[in-house]
Amino acid sequence: PYASLRKSNVVATYEALKFAACGTKKILNFVSTLGTVDSNGLEPGMPAKLGGYNATKIVSEHILTRARTNGFS
Repeated sequence: PYASLRKSNVVATYEALKFAACGTKKILNFVSTLGTVDSNGLEPGMPAKLGGYNATKIVSEHILTRARTNGFS
C-alpha cells in the first residue's frame, strides 16, 4: 500500500534532494526500479492495477524530474 511505503520512498527521495542541495553541492545519483515495469507502470504480467510500491516510485521520479526541470543538476 502506498501509505506504508510513502515515507521510505517518496519522503526519502525529497530528503535526499534537500541534502544534495544544501551547502556544498553534491552529486545525487538515482537508480529506479521502475526499469522493471512496462510503459503502463506495471510489472510485466501484473494485473492492470498500480500497486503502492510502483506508485511511490513514480512519485519519486516525478519529484526528481521537477527538480531537474527547476535547475537541480
